[in-house]
Amino acid sequence: MDTMREIQIIDLLCRREAELVKVAQTEEAVRSLLGGAAFPFPPPPDLPSRRKVARAKKRLALELDVDTFPYLRKLESPEENAYRILYRFNGEEKESFQNDFEFLQDLLKFPAEAFELRSIETVFFRKNNDWQTRQMLWKTP
Repeated sequence: MDTMREIQIIDLLCRREAELVKVAQTEEAVRSLLGGAAFPFPPPPDLPSRRKVARAKKRLALELDVDTFPYLRKLESPEENAYRILYRFNGEEKESFQNDFEFLQDLLKFPAEAFELRSIETVFFRKNNDWQTRQMLWKTP
């Protein structure tokens, strides 16, 4: 996803959040006018984010495993003892060290809206801020 599109999505998500906060504040104001009594608010409209799309997510996960990450492999002891994973979550760059290959495969199945993978590399890990890169397995283009 290019940077401009990512910025637009983040901007729209912020606007969405602001509108949801307004709805919550308005409902709370109505309740306080009624002295805390419940009011029969209508249910929210059918939002696209509340619709189930399980099939699309499964298809995406299979594509990621086979096509996008063909060089993903198990660690080779003793030179490699962890995967260093760089990712973006809620607009922040983050880093994680994992040694469980099955967990890494599950991680690849996360929907792109929630989690953007940046790179996967093997490392020799001693402790935080003390590790050595062994091999870059995948990096975002």
